[in-house]
Amino acid sequence: MPSPDGICSSCGKAKPVQHEGKLWEATIPGEWVVDEEESVNQDFYEKTIFKDKEGNIAAYIDISIEEDPSGFRDVLFQDGYGLNAYQNKEMENGFSLGNAYGMAYIDEVSGKGNGVYLREEAAAANVDIYFFEGMKTEEQEKFYETFQLKAKDMGNKDGPYHFDGKRYEGKASGTAELGGIKLSAEYIELAEPLASYSPFDMDGMISGDYAYIISGKKLFIYNRDDNMKLEKKVDYPRKIDHIEATKDGRVWVQGSYGETDVYDGLEVKNNYHIHKNILHIHNSGEWGITSKVRMDDIEKVHFNGDQFTTEAFRYVNQSGEQIQKQEEGTFILEDKIAVAGVKMEEDFKIIGLYDFEGKLLMELPGPEANAIVSVTGFVETEKAYIASDMTYKNFHIWNKEGKYQGDIKIDQMIQTNQIGDFNIKKTPAGDYYCTAIDQREDKTSYEVLLYKLNIEE
Repeated sequence: MPSPDGICSSCGKAKPVQHEGKLWEATIPGEWVVDEEESVNQDFYEKTIFKDKEGNIAAYIDISIEEDPSGFRDVLFQDGYGLNAYQNKEMENGFSLGNAYGMAYIDEVSGKGNGVYLREEAAAANVDIYFFEGMKTEEQEKFYETFQLKAKDMGNKDGPYHFDGKRYEGKASGTAELGGIKLSAEYIELAEPLASYSPFDMDGMISGDYAYIISGKKLFIYNRDDNMKLEKKVDYPRKIDHIEATKDGRVWVQGSYGETDVYDGLEVKNNYHIHKNILHIHNSGEWGITSKVRMDDIEKVHFNGDQFTTEAFRYVNQSGEQIQKQEEGTFILEDKIAVAGVKMEEDFKIIGLYDFEGKLLMELPGPEANAIVSVTGFVETEKAYIASDMTYKNFHIWNKEGKYQGDIKIDQMIQTNQIGDFNIKKTPAGDYYCTAIDQREDKTSYEVLLYKLNIEE
């Protein structure tokens, strides 16, 4: 008896079919269907999500037209793939589809999913193809054999790489004064420039003899007593969220998946998996607070050697009522906790100051709605509270009574080009530092920078 049209007579499965999108085409398994609700089909961006007959996601194909290659380069750079090897098409795990070239990879989480991440320079096209668990090798091979990128050749020429450019000159520009407080900055030059292709995903901390800087998935440890020479580089499988230090000199490197490494000098002495997104540690090193945006999903963590215990924790006012909708930045000070977040029943952010039991001490509002946006750092000085705001590129200042004094723009202290992320932090020794990332003048890349902040009151 003949098989129905589209059904393989020997295996009983749907025969492969040709899929034609706006920016690509290839042969796919006949049982796949497009998830129309989640897929995107535009002139310069096409994301196609396929599901199998059980309704599980089988694969996605993501094609984007981007003249700026920074986003593509950042992925390779952070994953530890040398851009010199990419430039010369000599990557150890290199992969080509037509004129597109890049890397093939295995999903580090599942160990089964796999994909390729490529770029075709002339078309300014980034190609991201991923097959989930269960995809058969022969079907992948058929897909790649028949894949055609339909993006037009624009004659695009990608710009030079960071190693072809000139390092950033991090010059301080002067002293800014507000409400009796003077702020100035001293540039600390690293022995070798720390380039990045992203204006975000960086942080830093000074502790003892070393400066610790994170950039994406990498930790860099510099020797302060040897002209900021790089002593150690550590590659992590995922992006590192932030970094803090405790009064005993230990440095806590916080992953965004609950992983925390505690360094003593150059070596990891403890590792914790908290099962929460982000951990913030008190200066004592004895306890910390987890944060995960939702105010009803916060825990206090108590450490005892290699072990830890957790308990539920809430931020409330003196009447036991929650005053902030969500947490968008937590900073544990010596005797209080600062939490940035949108106020309940309102549409603007404040910084709430709480005691260690989660009871509200004071609200720090901005001068008007939406004056506070992306709080990346918060410190307490003798006479003031200071918060860094990445969106407005400024430092907000309040007096100790909670009255807003105004703001100081970062370019009043530091010469900037196109600054991205930056923060303000207090070290265990009581000094203040700013880690920042700015674009080089020749625009070959961004560069991570370190400044010592001088605060006079």
